[in-house]
Amino acid sequence: MKIRPKGRKIYRHRTAAEKLRDFGTNTASLLGTLLAASVMVIVGYSAGKPLLQFLNESRILAVPNEVQETLPLTEPPTEAPVTETETAAPTTEPEPQQREAPEMQGYILPEDSLTAQSPFEEAVKAIPEGTTHVFVPLKTKGGYLYYATDLQDAAKSGAVRAALPLTSIYEAIAAKGAEPVALINTLEDSVYPQSYPDSAYRYAGSDELWLDTSPENGGKPMLSPFKEMTLDYLGNIAAEIKAAGFESIACDGLRFPDFTEEELSRLDSRVGQNARYTALTAVVEAMRKAAPHMHYYTLVSGTDILNNRSDAIAASNDIELEAILCKVDSLSAANVEMLRTLPDENPVVFIWDGVSVPESEKSYIRYAE
Repeated sequence: MKIRPKGRKIYRHRTAAEKLRDFGTNTASLLGTLLAASVMVIVGYSAGKPLLQFLNESRILAVPNEVQETLPLTEPPTEAPVTETETAAPTTEPEPQQREAPEMQGYILPEDSLTAQSPFEEAVKAIPEGTTHVFVPLKTKGGYLYYATDLQDAAKSGAVRAALPLTSIYEAIAAKGAEPVALINTLEDSVYPQSYPDSAYRYAGSDELWLDTSPENGGKPMLSPFKEMTLDYLGNIAAEIKAAGFESIACDGLRFPDFTEEELSRLDSRVGQNARYTALTAVVEAMRKAAPHMHYYTLVSGTDILNNRSDAIAASNDIELEAILCKVDSLSAANVEMLRTLPDENPVVFIWDGVSVPESEKSYIRYAE
């Protein structure tokens, strides 16, 4: 292998002039660099101070003692795990409590006492001492009115059976120290719909009226709670009663006829629904709207309830009432404690029909003997 010989390094000596020139060049470069750095420091300080102030005021840069305020939470606060022994009991809605029944020793006048002035005066004299509420049957089962009404449609239908003014009825009872209560049978009315069939039950898709029996046996229509004409008629009666001075109305006859299965298949589907009781609620509300700021009661039959005819009590549970008046007789009187608990909130006062009032009853209603 051929070894390449190393060459000899040759050094060149600079002259004094070259050394002086290089020194001047280096010195000028150094001074230029220092001057440029000084200018940058002065300019940077002049521009940087306002910039830092802007960043701090904008909270882009945090002041050291504000770091804790500006840093976001990295983790939400944790709660101690709940052990089985610490598990909270589930919250439950409080059960509605039935209100206290109004103090009442009620008395129901007989229908025939309103046919003329003389029997009415005799009936008022016979009101027992201590009576607080007197129930006056102004509209009875069948649809008859036992007072002198100003409603033209009622007069044309032949519903009026008496001519005593409402104001005279009210004042005579109030003079006895008792509160007059208008007793109104709402839907068990076959008089009005004979003259005004738009208030009656009809078979769906036709003009044929439902009748309570065959035409050959004198079948009659009945007021339907689903018809606007029915609600208007009952509302007008309530308004007339209020205008005469009455402050309380008791709504009886809140029930549907006993339709057969074949009839239900042909009638409006709402008649056979489970929630049909809402139509009975609408009857009372229509009267309340026409005659507001009055005390309202509903009447239900204890026997009907025990026989599973529960529309009236279901409707009564759906309305805020002064009380529910429950009629009991010799067959249903043994179940008064069960009947008393059926409403959720409205209190119950019993009407004793042919049954002696128990001494334990503080509030009660009796029929005239």
